[in-house]
Amino acid sequence: MAANADATFEAILQTRPVKEASAQSEFMVATRRHLHAHPELSYLEFETAALVARTLSAIDGVTDVKTGIGRTGVTAIIQGTAGPGLCIALRADMDALPIQEADLSLPYASTVPNVMHACGHDAHVATLLATAKVLAATRAELRG
Repeated sequence: MAANADATFEAILQTRPVKEASAQSEFMVATRRHLHAHPELSYLEFETAALVARTLSAIDGVTDVKTGIGRTGVTAIIQGTAGPGLCIALRADMDALPIQEADLSLPYASTVPNVMHACGHDAHVATLLATAKVLAATRAELRG
């Protein structure tokens, strides 16, 4: 049984979506570090929303990018081209917290006094943008 599970896992690692996702690691790290260094409090994430909208707009296959949703939210559509199917929604919080970063020696430490991403929302945004890139790159294999 374990050998079958290992073989299945190895087969999954060779799929196009996994390879596409692996190719996004540097993008995710760079995006997360940028967002960590430039945190914005809830409903004040205007620069973060602009970065998200610019990034989504630059991805081939991402359409209908809208900003100002609920004040600072961003939405977009990635349409699968393999035929009709269900629709899913993915979301990420973007706001930071009113907390002073403890270690200002990090190259990506918060540059905003008393505001930092202590909650992981910088990673949420980076991961979701990378996911959008993967889904858009593999949309010919997606339904819906």
